[in-house]
Amino acid sequence: MSENEVVAGAAEAVAEQDGTGEIKATSPELRSIGWRWPFFKIVFSLYIVSAIALMASSVHAANVVQAVFESDTANQPSYETLVFVDTHQSLTSIALLASLIGSIIAFGFLMPRSMHNAREWAGGQTDYQPPSLVWWFFIPIMNLFKPYMALQELWGILHQKADEEEQSDTVLFPLWWGAWIIGGIMGNIAFRLPGNDWSFELSGGNYDDYVFSRLYDVPELLFNIISAIALLALASRIVNLQRKLGLGNATGS
Repeated sequence: MSENEVVAGAAEAVAEQDGTGEIKATSPELRSIGWRWPFFKIVFSLYIVSAIALMASSVHAANVVQAVFESDTANQPSYETLVFVDTHQSLTSIALLASLIGSIIAFGFLMPRSMHNAREWAGGQTDYQPPSLVWWFFIPIMNLFKPYMALQELWGILHQKADEEEQSDTVLFPLWWGAWIIGGIMGNIAFRLPGNDWSFELSGGNYDDYVFSRLYDVPELLFNIISAIALLALASRIVNLQRKLGLGNATGS
């Protein structure tokens, strides 16, 4: 037995004895997932919860404002109700923005690392470099299809190396990307609605613009939630495939 074989065998033995349960690299060429997957799950879950909360907040805000201008004096919302609406609209919007930023960061930590490992298993023969899973999102026009294609390549390599049918769970891809594109288009339209203008001042003559803008939040956020859930499911599968391929419990960071 050669010296390299002895070292490799010792490394495998250490990997089997490590009971941390973390996803660590078992080869110098492979890179550990470590804390990146738990972080991904947490921030994406927070994003989904924040989006649902903002949906409920927007519907409530629309109903209250409509009642202010359409109800008789006896049925007018109280001052406390108006303050509550203003507060929960602000808090849920901030929570959504913070969790969105966190989700972008989590994606940037997990997916390029996973693509690096996929390239190692594929012998370096891939069309996309690990960083491209992130920076394609920031290139106009290309961001409409390149991130989708890059993640599909990652998915295909892992399924092929794990000897699994590549068609497994592929419905998640069009679900993730289709909902993401539709949500993005609706988001761009939302910024241009009169009720969302920075100079908008609520009055009896334009309150219906505010009500429409708040109700418009619901389908926009719904598509974003669907996209986030599908991507979370895809990421879970990607991590599990790496485990199956040997990214086990050896030491690494």
